[in-house]
Amino acid sequence: MRGCRPLTTEETQRVVRAFAGRTARRDRSMFVLQLTTGVRISELLSLNRGDVLTADGSLVDQVLIRRRNTKGAEAGLRKSLLPIAGEALSRWLEEQKNPPWGQVIASVPLFTTFTGRRLSRQHAYNIYRRAYRQAGLTLNALGTHTPRKTYGNRLYEAYLERMQRGENIDPFRATSRMLAHKSIDSTEAYLAFREEQAQQSLPAVVEGIEL
Repeated sequence: MRGCRPLTTEETQRVVRAFAGRTARRDRSMFVLQLTTGVRISELLSLNRGDVLTADGSLVDQVLIRRRNTKGAEAGLRKSLLPIAGEALSRWLEEQKNPPWGQVIASVPLFTTFTGRRLSRQHAYNIYRRAYRQAGLTLNALGTHTPRKTYGNRLYEAYLERMQRGENIDPFRATSRMLAHKSIDSTEAYLAFREEQAQQSLPAVVEGIEL
């Protein structure tokens, strides 16, 4: 979604804390997992419990999203499970075993309703929008693509810093690869807001100068 914007670090923290109520652990783990993997919401919602758990019940090191559930990928996506996402998931997976959820089978969707049905994209959209509102954010340009945009933006900034320290790295292409974009044009659209920010900052270049 071209219209969605990324969140700042401060905004992200506010959203993470905004999830509340009976579904708080589910909703927070969903948001944090998307934020730290950068997957599309449809890819996230395609996951089952067995995709994030090993045979002995421990969390996997990498989450596999099968090719049939990815958008235009030639193979499945493997995404590292960062500690913060693992912690959020652990809390949710433990709660998911108990009423009213009562779901322990590997083939059960990872993110479900109380009745065990897989969450829809519209349901996820409503969950996120409620959290954005609770966090005090203006809802314009915020949606289910926002965590993915945030992921891409932070990756780009991190790669840019590494390049500036002397590493032989192309921040743009590296970000494109992590977002699993088939076309550089898609990545360019993702980072278009950076140009908008630059344009907004241009007046500062001539501040204090008179002819």
